[in-house]
Order: sequence, then C-alpha cells, then structure tokens
Amino acid sequence: MAISKIGSDGLNQAADTILCADSGNVGIGTSSPVSTAKTSIKQAAGGGAGSTQLHLEQSNTTDGYDLKCDSADGALAFLRYASGSATERARIDSSGILLVGKTATSISTLGAEIRSSGLIASTLSGSTSGTSTLEVYSTGASAYRFFVGMNGTVYATNTTISALSDQRHKENVRDLDAGLAEVMALKPRLYDWKEGKGADIKNARGFIAQEFEEVFPDLIDEWKDPAPEGEEPYKSVRADLIPVLVKAIQELKSELDTVKAELATLKGN
Repeated sequence: MAISKIGSDGLNQAADTILCADSGNVGIGTSSPVSTAKTSIKQAAGGGAGSTQLHLEQSNTTDGYDLKCDSADGALAFLRYASGSATERARIDSSGILLVGKTATSISTLGAEIRSSGLIASTLSGSTSGTSTLEVYSTGASAYRFFVGMNGTVYATNTTISALSDQRHKENVRDLDAGLAEVMALKPRLYDWKEGKGADIKNARGFIAQEFEEVFPDLIDEWKDPAPEGEEPYKSVRADLIPVLVKAIQELKSELDTVKAELATLKGN
C-alpha cells in the first residue's frame, strides 16, 4: 500500500511518499524500505487520564520506545520499552522544563534539568574528584579543557579569568583606601574540613568567612546549602584581593624608600 502526496491542484505530485511493503516494512520518503517497523498509537493503560502513547518496536524484537503525551500533567515523556515494561528516560513537562533521568523538578534528585528560566542543573551522587560534571572536551587537542569535580574543584587547562574592566563602563573612579592595614588585619588559617563538608580535606589553607567579614564585609556571600533552622545562612568568601595586595605592596615600597632616604641622610652626616 502506498500513500502519496497530493498537490493543491489535486494531482499526485510525489509517488510513494509513505510505502507499506508486502514484507511489512514501512518506508517514509523511500520506495525501498529495508527494516520492519511496528508502530501503534493507543490509549495507554496506567499512563494517566487521557494518556496517548506512540509505541515503536525494534526490528525482530519486542523491545522499543514509547512516546507518551499525558494530559494528566501535560508532560511529554520518552520511555525505553524492554522485556514487557517501559522505563521513563526523559520528559518535557508542561512548563517547558527538560528532565533527564528524573520525572519531576528537584535539585536533590539524581539527573539533569534544563529549566525554562535558563537554569541548567546537574545532580550526581559522587562527592569526590573521581566524579566530574560540566565537562568540556576538545577534539582538536584530544584533551579536556575544563571540568568540575564533585569535590567542588574546578579543573582547567588555563587558570586565567579575564574580567571586564574597560574604563568606558566605569565612573566615579578614585584611589583605593584599603591596603596594608587591611591585609595585616586578615587572618590566614590552616584548618581541616569536617567529613563530607566543603573540600573535605585536611590541612586546607584559606580564610574563615566570619573573620574575613570583619575586614571586608562586601566580599562575603551567602551559600546555597540551607543552614540549620534558626541559624544564619552559610557564608562564602570572594577573596578578590589583588587590588588590595597591590596597594599594600605600594605602601611597603613607599615606606622602604623613606627608610632608605633616612639611612642615606644619616650616612651623609
């Protein structure tokens, strides 16, 4: 049986657009289909009220794929059908969110999400550098360029971050007033992370957010993980200290030049 395209003039313009051959093969856009397709569209039992399902079977097997449109929640689900049962692999929900490996939006559920707001969420069970996410691989270099370990470490072939700093985007430019005094007030620390927390390592070097906040409160942010009920949010540090360190070095250089000048005067006397 052949189904052909009919033009606006009522004439047959393309023969055998869809062909059902005697062998049972179905061809779309070809008159010589080479594989068997078993396709059905049905009301799916247990799939929700008004659920409609497109079932595609692989050649010579009962395994295949289901595409389910469920009017109960407005989702379009993709399922893998094998050994008499179907397992959902991905879905697009009614708000346009793409879910892979999960059936509902939840940052704490394993899988991936691309939300209609633009947020991309990746949730894995690993918590060490042995598991990674957000991987960027270059086939030209045959090497990874960037990836994030599940211990929180960002790995990259280049540590340079180029930040916008053009004067045409700035106004009210003035000299920095923080320098050596602020650097001397900071408390670099050596500490151990609690098990399963932060970088989860011993003898880490860095700052304590609450101590850092006393010197640079504008460089403190709130962390997303929820704190215990009744406590203030967890804090993170934006250790953006390069301008301050440069200022401190300049002050030290100025003091050193003054001392040198005084010594030269004493020697001259």
